[in-house]
Amino acid sequence: MNDAFRYWQGKKIEHAGSVSNLTLTLAIGAIAFGLTMLEKKASVFAGCWSPIIFIASLFLLLLSAAFAFMGMASRLEDFAASAQAARLRDGEDRDEARLAEERAVARYAGKRTKAYLTCQLISFILGVAFLASAVVVANVP
Repeated sequence: MNDAFRYWQGKKIEHAGSVSNLTLTLAIGAIAFGLTMLEKKASVFAGCWSPIIFIASLFLLLLSAAFAFMGMASRLEDFAASAQAARLRDGEDRDEARLAEERAVARYAGKRTKAYLTCQLISFILGVAFLASAVVVANVP
């Protein structure tokens, strides 16, 4: 592989991790905001739609955090399989069947990590939108 590919592949992995960590941090902060709002102001449950929207927002934000943790576990599996494949590829007693198996595991874990990140971002965006809607609905006279 050429050096430019490795460089940009490393950058892609680094940025995906940063996006996941930032989204996780913001989701936890939004959950804390929602729970604080619930504790300080019972009007979040005033009206018909506000409690449903509020509960949906907290569920979506918790789901976003869960996807972040599943993505982290998947990334660890991906890194471990990639490292094992590199050891097998560069080793003296190269086992092609095992190398192909480790590459397949790494490829699958990479796809799963990408899916978790996508689900994390979607559930985070929807959770924040629902939380903002709950705040607006609760505070409109």
